[in-house]
Amino acid sequence: MSSSVVDLRTSPGLLIGVHAKRAESLSLMEPLSSYLVSVYGEAEASTCVDDISSISAMRSAMLDDSPAPQIRLERACKYFRALAVLETRITVSVETEHTNRLNFRWHDAFKQSQKSNLTGRASTAPSGGVSVPHEKASVLFNIAALQSQLAISAPRVATVDGLKRAAASFQEAAGLFAMLKEGSTLKAPTFSGVDVSSECAAMLEKLMLAQAQECFYEKVVGSSGVASDAAPPAINPKIVARVAMQVSTYYSDAHKLITTSAKLSAHFDKAWVMHIQAKATMFAAYAERAAAVAAKDEESGDGIGEELSRLKAALDMCADVKRFLGFVPESHAASGAADGGAGHTGMHACNRELEASLRTTYAKSSRENDTVYLARVPAHDTLPAISPANMVNPTPHEALYNKYLKAVEEAKELFTRLVTDAGAKSLSRYTELVDSLIREEVDKLSSASEAAKTQLQAWRMPDLLLLVDGFQGSKDAMGLVTDAAANAAMQTLAPALQDEMMRVVSLQPAAALTELAEQLESLRTVCQRELVDTTRTLDEEAKEDAHYRSVYGERWNRTASDALTTAIRAQVADYETRLAQAANSDQALNRRMNSELGRDGGAASQQQPPPPADLLSGAVESIASPPPQPSGRLVPLCQPATAYHMLHKLRPSLIHASSTSSVMDASAEAMGVQSIPDRLIALLMKLDELARLRVPLEDSLRAQKNRDNILPRLMAGEMGEGTDVDAMFAEELKKYDPLKGKVQASIDEQHRLLAEAAKLVSDFEEAYEVKQWQVNAVPRASADLTNAVQLFREVQGSFGEGIRFYASLQEAAGSLRGQADSFAEARRLQKEELVRRLEEEEAGQKEAQRLQRELERAEAARALEGLSLQQQPPQAYPPPPQAQQPYGAPPQYPQAYPPPQYGAPPPPPPTYGAPPPPAYGAPPPPAYGAPPPPPPQYASPPPQQEFQNPAAR
Repeated sequence: MSSSVVDLRTSPGLLIGVHAKRAESLSLMEPLSSYLVSVYGEAEASTCVDDISSISAMRSAMLDDSPAPQIRLERACKYFRALAVLETRITVSVETEHTNRLNFRWHDAFKQSQKSNLTGRASTAPSGGVSVPHEKASVLFNIAALQSQLAISAPRVATVDGLKRAAASFQEAAGLFAMLKEGSTLKAPTFSGVDVSSECAAMLEKLMLAQAQECFYEKVVGSSGVASDAAPPAINPKIVARVAMQVSTYYSDAHKLITTSAKLSAHFDKAWVMHIQAKATMFAAYAERAAAVAAKDEESGDGIGEELSRLKAALDMCADVKRFLGFVPESHAASGAADGGAGHTGMHACNRELEASLRTTYAKSSRENDTVYLARVPAHDTLPAISPANMVNPTPHEALYNKYLKAVEEAKELFTRLVTDAGAKSLSRYTELVDSLIREEVDKLSSASEAAKTQLQAWRMPDLLLLVDGFQGSKDAMGLVTDAAANAAMQTLAPALQDEMMRVVSLQPAAALTELAEQLESLRTVCQRELVDTTRTLDEEAKEDAHYRSVYGERWNRTASDALTTAIRAQVADYETRLAQAANSDQALNRRMNSELGRDGGAASQQQPPPPADLLSGAVESIASPPPQPSGRLVPLCQPATAYHMLHKLRPSLIHASSTSSVMDASAEAMGVQSIPDRLIALLMKLDELARLRVPLEDSLRAQKNRDNILPRLMAGEMGEGTDVDAMFAEELKKYDPLKGKVQASIDEQHRLLAEAAKLVSDFEEAYEVKQWQVNAVPRASADLTNAVQLFREVQGSFGEGIRFYASLQEAAGSLRGQADSFAEARRLQKEELVRRLEEEEAGQKEAQRLQRELERAEAARALEGLSLQQQPPQAYPPPPQAQQPYGAPPQYPQAYPPPQYGAPPPPPPTYGAPPPPAYGAPPPPAYGAPPPPPPQYASPPPQQEFQNPAAR
């Protein structure tokens, strides 16, 4: 594969930053002081006044939204750490014995006019939330939101470092929202506000991961715009497609969480939902475009069908994006936060740019396919799915806790009189012990599950069971081979053969070859029509020339048509000969195709032979003889589950069952052989059930940790002098013993099941002679499938050769027809000119004859008049007056008849001799070589010889 000219360096750019929550101001001094006085006395309470003032100042600073996001983030983290210390010293709740006069009121982050009263007890609590964990939940939400704002403000367009910072911030935001979702850091199970609910936190976690992945996508495609003199690195379209598909997957997950939750779908504006859905669809389109680029080989054109299918699917996705963006204004940023990275290019413009690029590429590739490759375009749902490539993960909780939430020295100085430093250190130590215990148990379960999976893969289970002859799990209720059985058979083949099989089967060989045969027939018909039209044009012109020659006789002095069309008629005859030879090749190729597809009466031979009379003979036959082959070698490729049908199935053999048995054809079921697969399946189902039960077991461990709180014991004075901290921790950790026992029991049960399965697998391999089957049946099936694939490629290549031949011949025949048309047109103009000249000659001769006759008539009339004058007497005329007659001048007499007055005589008639013949030389003979070899090999298309137009001479 080679990269296309399609520019992949594009990205929607617009990212979402979450608004921070706003809270109402609250005085902490009076409620906390009153509580400390009532519990510890005035003296002790007076030492905490400064601490209360410090926390109040921290809260006020945290609520100030005027500073930059980085400063607000630091203030929120500082206040969160102070709350964590406060929580260990003073219990704030609705209980009368606790501090119950604090009312934390927060506005919803997505509906700023709506207040969220975070309470632990909805039925009895007052109007405000009076629990520190709920206050911490809102602060933690703000920390995550500010991280998202830092991410979108990073200069992604300017530097690669900006992209890295944005991706890291989004991953940290995702980790913080995950902590809010789980509530493990807050030690509170649920929250009443929609924006801090577990559903909303889960959605925001996916959204942040989607945007972090999008930053990696921008880095992969090189759309960051970093200034550099060096040439941009080559972009691997396969990697681009996988990264883009993961972006789409994350956005789709976020959209699904919104739309499937009644609480969230009613809470968020439609623009939010449409924005996320548009992003998911747009990146799916980017993935399809990159996959289309990767599919096509620019040199050979292979994969152009898949390219066109994926480009068409991407165009449909762009139409969906346009519909989704109808609900999102051009300048809309779903959260209201500005995108400092690439917000100048909105999603509307990006979608238009993507659609224009797709249409240009689709039109170009479609023209190439229609004129050159003629490849079949498969349906998009038959193409291999694009495998996502995940590049991001939520930042681990431990790293986030240590970076932002873990109490530092400044926070530890708060309320030191209320809880000793030893108590705080002991609490931290106990928390670490619990975390270590849970991590160890979870690792045990994960290791056990991985070991079981590895062992089953080594045994090739359950794939081998699905290849047992007559196994129920291999076919469904309709008698069709299941996907699992088909995949199991496919896995027995070499990886290269698997890939080639998938490509060939996806083409639907029978339909593909039939379509190629139809294209061949259509192209041949076009070529024949071109040659017939050429001959008809020449014949009509020759017939017309003969007609005028018969009319004008010798005066029709131009060269006869037959003398001028000798060369072009020879070309037509040569093309017709080549076309006839190609038709023979087509017939031979069609006969071969039909024979290999079993269309020549060989379908009856495709039926499988009847089963053997007994299982023993069947088992021996499976080794000694190959499976029956159909009459057409391409028939297996046209069947679903090709590898499964070609692969000879495993059958039990009784040779090993009893060496002393005198009845060799005894029933395999009576010997217990056929029950082995059923028992193995039962064991595999138990192992699968055991693995599924480990998920709730891990959840139980984490839930127990969330419920675990020894702070009341520490605050009750159990950390006094002489207190055995280790004994207390050991006693507290005993509550995890039941869960640890369940973990160990699960691992022991897996060992027992695997040991039992090992014995059954050994019996199965011996009873069904798996090793001999792998040596004989698998290579034989692989060879047959390889031959079938090679034969399909060979027949497909023959059709392709024929199509290329006809395409070239069609071009040559079309050129020849154009020459014939030009020749006929030139002869028509020449004919019209010659006819005009001949008609003018005839008219001139007739006019000369008419004038000659008039002259003769005039001379005859003059002669008659002279004769009549001689017969009349002379007439006396009176003499002229003397005064007017000069002396000596002869007398003047009037003329008896004036002389006839004629115009200038006409020019002599032209001498119409035979005009010189036109200088139409016969065109040179065609430069065609020997006729093509006999079928089925197509001859190379004849070269095009440009015929000389007679009008050009």
